[in-house]
Amino acid sequence: MILIVSVCEDRLHYYEFVRPINDICQEEGLKTRYKHYLEVENKDLEECTKAIICGTGLLDYKILKNPEKLGWIKKFNKPILGICAGMQIIAEVFGCRIVEGLDIGLRTLDFKEEFLGIKGNHQVYSMHSMKALVNKEFEKECILGQGEKEIVHCIKKRDKQIYGVLFHPEVRNKEMIINFLKNRLE
Repeated sequence: MILIVSVCEDRLHYYEFVRPINDICQEEGLKTRYKHYLEVENKDLEECTKAIICGTGLLDYKILKNPEKLGWIKKFNKPILGICAGMQIIAEVFGCRIVEGLDIGLRTLDFKEEFLGIKGNHQVYSMHSMKALVNKEFEKECILGQGEKEIVHCIKKRDKQIYGVLFHPEVRNKEMIINFLKNRLE
């Protein structure tokens, strides 16, 4: 069972950020359980095989002020995929700083190393108002810009199967989610 975690405060955001993830899982024949981050219980974590932490709207980042609500991420020993706000939350839980970093639109990223089963140039859809200043606990991929303008688009925890993407593969690049679900991770 795949645990799908919503960080959306606005219930309408469910249809844009969470439901497409659920639909992809179900198209792949996988059972899912949807939970809002405030409702995740130990039973959910024990029963799932993987977790996906979904994105949310540009101004819907209340969770970033309360990352302890997702503190279970540190102890969770199963694969996790964080999408957009989900990546930011993962980074923050492991001590990275989150700062402003608005980016909306299609971007072409060069995946120099295989990441969630893809490599080479791929167009992605970005829609975020924050970015992570990634620390040494993470490998980083697809970096655009330099210095303060640097935006890390993909991360992987060095010692666990914890992945994050700052863009929205549910819009473009669904194969990345499918690869995560089907264990085609690197």
